[in-house]
Amino acid sequence: MLRAPSPLRALVVASMTAVLGAVLVVLWRSASTPLVVAVLGVVLLAFALALVLAAVLASLRLRQTVRLDESGVTVRKGRRTSRVAWADITSVTVTGARLTLLRRDGAPPVELLNPGGPSEPAFIALMESLQRSLDDDRGYRPLD
Repeated sequence: MLRAPSPLRALVVASMTAVLGAVLVVLWRSASTPLVVAVLGVVLLAFALALVLAAVLASLRLRQTVRLDESGVTVRKGRRTSRVAWADITSVTVTGARLTLLRRDGAPPVELLNPGGPSEPAFIALMESLQRSLDDDRGYRPLD
């Protein structure tokens, strides 16, 4: 499974913003500060909540499951699943963190985006497994 890096930075910013917003609301309630302080506190709390939701949803959307078996490769992104038989793959290209499987039948290519970048060990292992599986399907053997 290729996962997005944890949204730690966004969660830290959201928590600091939420604390500041809560302090402003409590300050408005306990001291005689203008209403604008309370409004600013509520706005900061709403922003913190929106930031947390956006960070969690983005990390969930970037999650992909790749399954290699004897007959082909299956890529699952959210609710969408793409299946390609080994014999239907004409070429595999890697551009940065994007791996593209081009199909023989002219169907749209299957793309994998590795949010961790091209040097992530899981992504490299996936590329090596793809190469071995394609070689096995085509009958290629290493020279001894």
